[in-house]
Amino acid sequence: MASLVEFILYSRFRAMLVAGILGGLSQLLLPLSLLSLAIVALFILRKGDQEGGFLLFGTTAVIVAMSFFIASRPGFTYPLVIMLLLPVYICAALLRLTSAQGVAVAAAGFCGAVFAIAVELFSGDAVAWWGAWLKTAVQGVEGASYQGFEDNGSILIMNGLITLLLGLTVVASVLLGRWLQSLRYNPGGFRKEFYVLRIPKAVVTGNIALLAVTAILNQRLMIDLLIVSMLMYFFQGMAVLHHGAAQKKTGILYLAPPYFLLTVAPHYVIVGMSCVGVADILLNFRKLPSQK
Repeated sequence: MASLVEFILYSRFRAMLVAGILGGLSQLLLPLSLLSLAIVALFILRKGDQEGGFLLFGTTAVIVAMSFFIASRPGFTYPLVIMLLLPVYICAALLRLTSAQGVAVAAAGFCGAVFAIAVELFSGDAVAWWGAWLKTAVQGVEGASYQGFEDNGSILIMNGLITLLLGLTVVASVLLGRWLQSLRYNPGGFRKEFYVLRIPKAVVTGNIALLAVTAILNQRLMIDLLIVSMLMYFFQGMAVLHHGAAQKKTGILYLAPPYFLLTVAPHYVIVGMSCVGVADILLNFRKLPSQK
């Protein structure tokens, strides 16, 4: 794997080509977008903001060029990965600057909140806007129907749910890029960083204030932002889980159940780990030093 990292980082052009091709092919196989974004994050983490900026434009150009030859998915004129490149750039740049994964996760939460608010403001009605999009998008998913979203009521919180999903993809990509970097240049470093991941107190305070304001002005938007904020606390909860596994030296036996549930019932795990993350902010399970 370390040799693969060296191959990607050999030059800006090579990283651009690999990330762009994977991003373009994500129209055929959506999970490839995660790999594409992880390569972008890896390059930024290793080469810096300026080189990362060049990579961002080059990768976008490759993806757009490929989109002319690959049929688009219903609901997506261009691959979804394009709209996630800038948030990944921001999060990776902050992680490189601070070496604090919690800051990168908080940045993803901020980007998600901006996106959810923008959809609500510019659409005039986020529920109707996402509903119109879903009627097209479900055509590309076998067995899915728009009526199903109406029946279970998820259409009412679709702005928050989709933003949460996008945010999870951004964070997962940046953390994957960080892990790849650590394999070659800082063995064991990713694990040490992740064990102490926590959301800065200023971000937590700002999040509470934002929820309080939107609760007064727009309760539906407040619910969407509450869902989006789970992104941050979920990763802090996962850090607590992994830290506990390391302390108890239980390894895979301790981690397997939640990860299995994450594949079959992700909504329960996300909510549960978010609650653990919030509790960690209050109780400091890992006994980390107080934040300045």
